[in-house]
Amino acid sequence: MTTSSQVTILQAIAVVKPNTGIDQYIVNAFGVHTSITLPLPNGNPNFTGVVWSVTPAQFLADVNALDGAQSGLHLNPPTSTASQRNAFKKIVAKNLKFVLSDVQKVADNAPADAVAIIESANFVVKQSSARHKFVGVRNTTTPGVVEIAAAEPGHHEWAQKNADGSWTALRSGTGAKKVVTGLTSGSSQIFRSAPIVSTEDAAWTVYPAIIIT
Repeated sequence: MTTSSQVTILQAIAVVKPNTGIDQYIVNAFGVHTSITLPLPNGNPNFTGVVWSVTPAQFLADVNALDGAQSGLHLNPPTSTASQRNAFKKIVAKNLKFVLSDVQKVADNAPADAVAIIESANFVVKQSSARHKFVGVRNTTTPGVVEIAAAEPGHHEWAQKNADGSWTALRSGTGAKKVVTGLTSGSSQIFRSAPIVSTEDAAWTVYPAIIIT
């Protein structure tokens, strides 16, 4: 027996801003760096504590190198070549992919605010795609073992209801799924989960009773 539901998850997909040429590309890249590094308390709180795949300092240095190479092409005589400029652009493009991936992870962990998070990093939303996700408790192919799947992403704490109505805490984890073993086949069990958040105590979700196979 399975007690579950299917929920629709909307995922905002981040992409780099479109540009009309190399000069606009550089402006957009500088904009990304500025947007993710604005200092608190009046800066961007969306990325507090994020460990970036490329450090903001290195990202800025590479964008500055690209900007310098592009400017050098227009000097008389030129101080850079198109091949040098293009080489720096490849580095910046790689860095943007790293930053974009990091921003996407932050956005995915806060679906309700995903669009605002992406736009605050000077990226744009290409689309909001829908995907279906199993939520609830279900038996596995192994007797006495169930899987619990929470709706929210990220770290969770879990608990199992006792016969007297109290709850026994299960080991918390870094993901949105929990496997519980050692259950008695034929028994009725109730579980609950709550996301672990830093700002406040999250609400518990109590799942319908399941008959253990």
